[in-house]
Amino acid sequence: MTTQGMAPIADDLLLLLLDERSGRFPGNRPLDGMIAGTLLLELARGNRLDASEGERRIFVEDATPTGIPALDATLEAVGELEGSTLQDALGALADGRHAEAVRRLVDAHAVREQKQRRLLGLVSTTTWRLTDHDRVRALHTALEDVLVRGQEPDDRVATIICLLFVLELLDRIVDAEDREAVNHRAVDIVEQVSLTNSLSQALMSGESLLLSATHSLTPVNVIVSQLRD
Repeated sequence: MTTQGMAPIADDLLLLLLDERSGRFPGNRPLDGMIAGTLLLELARGNRLDASEGERRIFVEDATPTGIPALDATLEAVGELEGSTLQDALGALADGRHAEAVRRLVDAHAVREQKQRRLLGLVSTTTWRLTDHDRVRALHTALEDVLVRGQEPDDRVATIICLLFVLELLDRIVDAEDREAVNHRAVDIVEQVSLTNSLSQALMSGESLLLSATHSLTPVNVIVSQLRD
């Protein structure tokens, strides 16, 4: 599966999470933190960022631009935060990330904003209509090729699978009869991605509070242990 133009992986993840019936993104996840963590993971996978052992202090490994504006802006921001703990860096980077990602999806004609007025026009609500159905179908096909049909993932698909697994959203996105087999396959990919470097390992292990700045999710090491037993 190839990169969607100049889109970071975070945009594909957000697109997968859009509820087409309600026109809303999930409200039970802090999306700013999730997207910030996704940007960091993509940069770590590209060997641009890493973290120290122990305290997990984040640093720039390679400042060469990626050519993807959202990633390059994050890389520059991390340069100014260098030496911060991963959790502090996530907190500093999170603000406004959801709105930025949605704007990129609008600009890419993947979604369209819809305004609705209720209560005699006194209350305005915003929903999002999916317009790039081909892009979403391609994402679902790529995920199923790997998790259901056993194909090897490229870096982009492997990263998306890891994020969905860490956020406990894989069951919602991938439809399969053998859920156990899908989860075991996802665990294998999570473990491979974790080997990229220390930052990837920290993001996958739950030390980043599972990319979402919330304690409500089960730590990944617990899930992996349960599936391996």
